[in-house]
Amino acid sequence: MSNEVYILGVDPGFASFGWCIVHLLPQGEEVMKVDVIRTEKSTKKKNVKASDDDFHRSQEIATVLHEVVKMWKPRAVAAEAMSFTRNASSAAKVARVWGVLADLCFVYSLPMTQASPQEIKKVLCGDKAATKEQVQQALETRYQHDFLLFTQQVPKGQWEHGFDAAGAVVACLDTDVLKMARRMGGP
Repeated sequence: MSNEVYILGVDPGFASFGWCIVHLLPQGEEVMKVDVIRTEKSTKKKNVKASDDDFHRSQEIATVLHEVVKMWKPRAVAAEAMSFTRNASSAAKVARVWGVLADLCFVYSLPMTQASPQEIKKVLCGDKAATKEQVQQALETRYQHDFLLFTQQVPKGQWEHGFDAAGAVVACLDTDVLKMARRMGGP
């Protein structure tokens, strides 16, 4: 087994699912990869039931996440905690995404830790009410050029999802799950 310790950071969303891989070093971390999985409603409105389309979109997210886990072999998942939605349709989509995550963790025996959006903002910016721009700036300052490729390849309107995934990792660094993962890397 490799001594490299990678963490999968996620910002679970149905249309936009942010993810990143963070390499935990004995001291500090390095962001290795940041991306956003985009799913869209089927354009075949007449012939596709919404529930069938949502199922297919869930499979798209699962496929990418399985590829990421197989490639990077993370030791744990750090997630932005679920935000509860105000309508049934959105709640069903959020539940599907969390079902995909639960299965991923089960299949690969990955422990998960979570941080609320407010915890992420507090850890990164010292303010639970920080803006998305302040969160992004804090992460870019912390990790210097690690987000350069991400911001060049992903449309600006999607950046928040990748940054939130990385923010989840940072906010969870002091959890028992990530402390243990860091120790697994050894000296």
